[in-house]
Amino acid sequence: MSWRYGFSSRAKAEDLIQQDLGEAGFSKGLTTNVGFQFTKQEILKFRVHGTTVDGLWNHFNLVTFYDGPHHLKDRQQWKDEQIDKVLLARGFTVLRFPYQPPISKQRRKQIIETLKNILIEKGYLEWRVRATQ
Repeated sequence: MSWRYGFSSRAKAEDLIQQDLGEAGFSKGLTTNVGFQFTKQEILKFRVHGTTVDGLWNHFNLVTFYDGPHHLKDRQQWKDEQIDKVLLARGFTVLRFPYQPPISKQRRKQIIETLKNILIEKGYLEWRVRATQ
């Protein structure tokens, strides 16, 4: 798997969500702003070169995107679909959370609840306890 840090800039919504995750106790194991470079075969098949995920819980094969309004454009939606296909083929669970800036507290709360539930299903709480022992 090829990935690297610092592939693009972060939106304020991403910072707020990361802060909320920390306050909720779900930021352990989270890496943010992770760039993925796709293989030559993936580029030829899906016509995208790579992406930056907003959140990565590598231990749980979970990636998140916080999608602002530009993700509503046809070309961007097509690109997002291709990126999702590559990440799904690599075994990741891909979650996309659309929002309108500025992101509301209510929307952030919905995102955090969804992430908490999925992480709990994937064994996050037990993993977090083992990781601190």
